[in-house]
Amino acid sequence: MAGVDDEDSIEEFSAQAADPAFGESVGPRRVTSADVARAVGVSRTTVSFVLNDRPGQSIPEETRRRVQEAGADVVLPTETDSLADYQREVGRLQAEHLIAGGHRRIGYATPGLALAEPIANERLRGVRQACAAAGLVPPVVLTVDLEADSAARAVAGWRQEGVSAVCAYSDEVAVAVLAGLREQGLAAPGDLAVVGVEDMPTARLAGPPLTTVAFDSHALGRELADAVLAALEGRGYGLAADTRHFRLIPRSST
Repeated sequence: MAGVDDEDSIEEFSAQAADPAFGESVGPRRVTSADVARAVGVSRTTVSFVLNDRPGQSIPEETRRRVQEAGADVVLPTETDSLADYQREVGRLQAEHLIAGGHRRIGYATPGLALAEPIANERLRGVRQACAAAGLVPPVVLTVDLEADSAARAVAGWRQEGVSAVCAYSDEVAVAVLAGLREQGLAAPGDLAVVGVEDMPTARLAGPPLTTVAFDSHALGRELADAVLAALEGRGYGLAADTRHFRLIPRSST
């Protein structure tokens, strides 16, 4: 497999790019390392190191994951490739865990970030599919910014709708929901069960420790990087929606 050189050689490849909100395609253009770097807020050299899996580079796992996912978003529109299927399976796993625990009214906490919308929407579709398969009404979707006041308003909204458990887009959003519960004088899981995604270090330290979906970051990262490079080179490549890359870690929040 051909690699991506540092800085500019990625610009030699052409791909079908999405608009700035990563929505519908706006036609062929050159996808560059700058596109991916801009989406994440890192240098093009960092993008190159991540996509080529260069050894000996001290890149934080969170940065590595964001580069891989942003690269997939820029190069592989989520509406048309199997990355969407993968993300739907993540949401489905979250909801199925809550449903198995006896919850019949599910909420979904989505972030207020345009960059996160493609992945958030696919995970939400997975939650909806799990609810439908269990004969439940669709989840109550509310936006949660990473602020206690925003999360507290969402918690109040879910409780008014009879929601007893929430699937959060990410661990960060889930921790915000936990903070919103505390603002309301409530706690998980008795007042509202919460499940996140990513298994960030803060998930284990949250109050209570957060149930989450954890990724096999090496296997998933390698597959995402291969998919991005293949698309940049004009080759087809599919991501398998395979649970070997992720698993649910139950903790005290559910």
